[in-house]
Order: sequence, then C-alpha cells, then structure tokens
Amino acid sequence: AVQQIETAPAGGCGVVGGERTGDCYGLVIRVFPYVFVLPLELPVTSGYDLLYKITPEPNANWDSAAQVPYAINNAADLNDVAIGRVGYYVETIDNNGNAFWVWATLKAPTTDLAKLGVPTDWTFDQQVFDLTVQSNKPGIPTLSGVSGGNMEFWPDCYVTGSNTIYDYDDDSNGSTDCFGSMQIHYGGQTIFAFNGWSAANADDFGVGSQPVAHPDWTFAANVAQYAVKNVYVFVQPLDPQAETAGYQPVYALDIPSGAVNWDTAAQVPYSLNNTALLGGPISRYGYYVELVSGGNFYWVWASMAALHPSAVKAGIPVDDVFDGAVNNLTIKTNHPGITPVTNSSGGKVEFWSNCYSVGANNVYDYDDDTAGTDCYGSMQLFSGTNTVFALNAWSYGTTAVDIGLGNSPGPHPDWTFAANAGNYSIRRMVVYVKQ
Repeated sequence: AVQQIETAPAGGCGVVGGERTGDCYGLVIRVFPYVFVLPLELPVTSGYDLLYKITPEPNANWDSAAQVPYAINNAADLNDVAIGRVGYYVETIDNNGNAFWVWATLKAPTTDLAKLGVPTDWTFDQQVFDLTVQSNKPGIPTLSGVSGGNMEFWPDCYVTGSNTIYDYDDDSNGSTDCFGSMQIHYGGQTIFAFNGWSAANADDFGVGSQPVAHPDWTFAANVAQYAVKNVYVFVQPLDPQAETAGYQPVYALDIPSGAVNWDTAAQVPYSLNNTALLGGPISRYGYYVELVSGGNFYWVWASMAALHPSAVKAGIPVDDVFDGAVNNLTIKTNHPGITPVTNSSGGKVEFWSNCYSVGANNVYDYDDDTAGTDCYGSMQLFSGTNTVFALNAWSYGTTAVDIGLGNSPGPHPDWTFAANAGNYSIRRMVVYVKQ
C-alpha cells in the first residue's frame, strides 16, 4: 500500500528528464518497488495500491491492452484482491512550467483489474457513484462522495450528444478502435480526459475543461505540449462494511447486464478466483452483493455456515444444488427492505442451475421446486420468507439476468423473470470464505 517515505526537497517547481521535481510537489511515495512524488495538497490514503502508470504518447495507436506501454503494471501483484474503488491521479506540466493535477476516486465500475486502465477493448459509458475529487486546477470542483458524475471510457469513435460540442454527453458511434476516450466528468465539467489513443493521430490530454472548442479536449492534439504528462491508476480493496475478520475473498464477479448461459464453472467470468489458494475445510460462506442505479447504492452482506466444506462450491452453483435451511445466518445491509439479523436459524437458500416451479404460494419465492438441470439458474438467499438477494437466469441464455436485493416489487418476490440486470450500472458479487 501507499506509504510516505520523505518530503520532497525545496527548490522550485521544475522538470528533470520528463519527471517533476521541486517544492511544488509534496510526498515521495513508494508503492511496491516504485517511488514517485505527489502534490502537497493531495491526501494520501493508506488503503490504495498503485495499479498502473500510463504516460500518454503524442501519436499512440493502441488497439489492445498488450499495446499499451504501461510504465508501471502491478496487476500480477494485485490479482488476488477484490477491488472496491479506483482512483485516477492525472498530472500535467506544460512546456511553460504550468503544473496542474487532479485526484479522482470513485466506486470501481468493475472488479477486473485489466479493465481499469486504458479501455482498449471495453466500454464504461455510465454514471459514476461516490465520486471524490481534489485538484489545483481552477474550475475543477472539490467533491466528496457525490453522485452525478459520468465516465466515457471506450476505444470507439464518437459523436456529440444533445449539443454540437464534444463534452460529457457524447455517444459512441459503434466504430471500434478508431479514436478512443478516457474521460471523467461532473456537472458538465471535465475532470480529466485522454483521447485519440486508438487512432494514428496526435492525441488529446487535459485536466479540467478545455477553455476553447470542445470541453473534453477532443481534437486538441496537444500531448506534445506537456513536459510531464502521466496517469496513475490506484485501487482500493473492497470493504464489505461488515464482519469480515478472518474471511478471505474467493470469487469476484461483475454480473453481466445481458443474457448469459453458464453451465460449467469455466464459463463463469470471475474477475477474481482464489480457489487455488484456499484449502479446506471451510466453516463459513459470506456473500457481498452491491447494486448501483443512478444515485442509489444498495449493498448486503450475508454470512452463514458453509454449505459445503470446499471453497470451490461457494460460487455460482453451476453443478450443485443447495436447497434448504442455512445455519447461523448474519445479515448487514443498507437496504430498507432487508432486516439485519445475527446468527439466525431462519435462513434458506435456493442455489441451483435448474429450471424451477412455484410452490404452494403460486409465485416464485422462497418455496420453489427444481425441475430439469442447466436451464435457468437460481442463486437466492432468504431470511424467513423474505428475499435477501437473488441472481437468476444465468443458465438460461435467452433473457437478461435477474438480480435484486430484498423482495421484488413485481409479481415474484425472488426476482424470477425480472430480466433487469441492465437497470444497474454496477452489479457486483464478491464471495468470501472463512476457514
């Protein structure tokens, strides 16, 4: 994690060999084997680790992650960590010596480390949640844990949205690997932008809104105008906000928004899989599920006596059936429709890959019955008769996945047939085990 080593020496702000120096910068920071300097104004959070350092090039043409020349790449050292937040520290010193920086942290849009750098093969075009921003650039707002920001991360060409300028409201035109955008905005203001890295043209880079032409720096073609230009990507491990002492993350999953058909464990796209590191026997399973839609963020933590002594069995139940009571159920949550409990005996799971039918209530709920394998999929936890969380239709392949916390407001309390995963910008499940 980030540690303070010493303060930077006095002597004025300058540039030596393309790196900053002098008393306009503050802490010398060591992260893994690397040392670099951060501004005095920037609060250093001990919970963050450095993932990437990116130095924009004047004429980059990166169409795959392998083509991005990361100056620092710690993904291999962090591949056993479940990620909760991402932070982008962007710095510029232009050829006239003007130095600006911005530090922006937000709830990570993914738990996949590979997708937090330059977005060469993926898209995050969505609102951001829990955005915190600090900067020395006039015009950039100081923010703390706000909603309402947005990110435009994609490798595509793009068009303007509701106006005639490129800004916070652009749209991908579907033509991939032809320009590239890595932008974060808040309230119509650009926080930072790095564009044009997937096209054979001069790239764009800036902190804050560009004062002329397009606020998001599109077509600025200005990377060569900076003596120093870097993007540092930091990550912070997920904090389930609950009783995690002694627990270790075994799986992390960014739940897809569309249709999937997982019939084997190898088909489940876990961004984290620590099963090879965790032996048995396992005494408890813990499930952390979080959903973000617009400015609404809900989470639940549910732990229970292990359904099986193996950590492998704690994930999506592609080849297993766990249908019955659970022991010592503990629930923590911020969802108004879920009641916290501690060591309760009133829990129940319906974990299977099967199709299923309604029970005595004639609705899909806590009392369903399985019928046929690998044809729909259920991963549901109940407290009493109430849904705690549900993830369904992952072995169906026809409609979008069903997901929800608490009882569904629709006809089926367990979210069956909701096909609603696309309603959420973040859909995350992290599975923990305790030996």
